[in-house]
Amino acid sequence: ADSKGICYGFDNDKRMVSWFGEYLVLICRDTKRSDSVTFYDLKNKLIAFTQKIDPVATVAADFGKFFIVTESGKAIALTEKSLDAKMKILQRTHLYSIAISLAVSKGQSESYIMKIFKMSADHKRDKGDYAGAMADYLKTIGHVEPSYVIRQFLDAQRIVHLASYLEALHDRGLANKDHTTLLLKCYTKLKIPEKLDKFLQEAEKKTASRAASS
Repeated sequence: ADSKGICYGFDNDKRMVSWFGEYLVLICRDTKRSDSVTFYDLKNKLIAFTQKIDPVATVAADFGKFFIVTESGKAIALTEKSLDAKMKILQRTHLYSIAISLAVSKGQSESYIMKIFKMSADHKRDKGDYAGAMADYLKTIGHVEPSYVIRQFLDAQRIVHLASYLEALHDRGLANKDHTTLLLKCYTKLKIPEKLDKFLQEAEKKTASRAASS
């Protein structure tokens, strides 16, 4: 039976194809006097490196390096940056989604990945993208102190996002009495009595259940 995998299309005039670790390397004709060398990270769907050089005669990968020999006799050796160096570049350029994808693919710890989500959330907050920021802050629940997130959304215009965060804290059993009080105030200010009534009814059921089991 035929098996179908992922298919990638590249428009340039390809001269050579090679692999360097997890990178697909394409040598393409750029002009009559130059070639382009491009390293594709297919897993994270990004171009890790690209450069124009003299026409290439041959390439080889060995000793942790990628060697290129040009037709003019010039030899070039490329090495992969460390994960830490890659992360610094991605964070400096605010490419947090790529940084997260890379961290996951490299098997980094959950706490490491949550730090990137927090940086992404902070960046979106600073740009005024409060919905996007909250989407990232929600992922950090259990890793970032709730008071830090709550302070960012106390403004009346952001209260709907604050309510969603407080709801998530309750859903995960991480809310305290102050969080409950603040959530009820959010419901009141947002004028959504149905949510307020539902929350109070569920609280009463939980209280009754605890009393019956004691």
